[in-house]
Amino acid sequence: MTKMPVKNLFAAACVVAIPNIASTATLPLEIGGGWSTFRFSEDDKGGAWMDSRALTPDEIANKSADLEVLSFDFTLDRNAVLQITDGYTLGDQFEVFNYGSSLGKTSQSTIGFHLNVNMSDADAVAALQAKLDAVPNIGDDWDNAFLDNRWSSGSLFLSAGAYSISGRVTSQPLLSGIGAVRLVAPVPVPSSIMFMLTAVGGCFAFSRYRNRKAGGIA
Repeated sequence: MTKMPVKNLFAAACVVAIPNIASTATLPLEIGGGWSTFRFSEDDKGGAWMDSRALTPDEIANKSADLEVLSFDFTLDRNAVLQITDGYTLGDQFEVFNYGSSLGKTSQSTIGFHLNVNMSDADAVAALQAKLDAVPNIGDDWDNAFLDNRWSSGSLFLSAGAYSISGRVTSQPLLSGIGAVRLVAPVPVPSSIMFMLTAVGGCFAFSRYRNRKAGGIA
């Protein structure tokens, strides 16, 4: 999954309810607690983020895993930043929700293909396989995936309050995947440079908007 250079989520929340997906499993998040993972598949639970527990050998062999839809529930007593990233093979993109209201999408994938080929067409299958063979795999190196613009990611500033974060995959070239979320403390801005940031902020924002790829979270 390739992604946009700018890796934050839309600051303004769009009131769009996640479709017919009620979370049945929850996990807590805490600032500095590290990455927590989720599974996803366009063909399962409407693409919702799901429990990432280890699958049993029978579930793998029979493709019979029934994973629960997942949300990350937590209460903040101070500001924090929610970070989301894809991992393993690139090409996925996510929409993120808080209590069912959309917060926007992670940065855009430009891999540009899905597994929707006619499997009886040998040429189409060969072309698809060539594309799959060229797809990089970063594994579960979440720190580097978050920093690498080829993998979809996003950051969202959160103020103190209660949150129930869920998501769904909106673009997926492969059949399933795993992503991760974490909470980190905001990077403090020294007061000595606040005036300068205020003075140049408008110019910087315009430049970032002009140069970023369309479709990701601003």
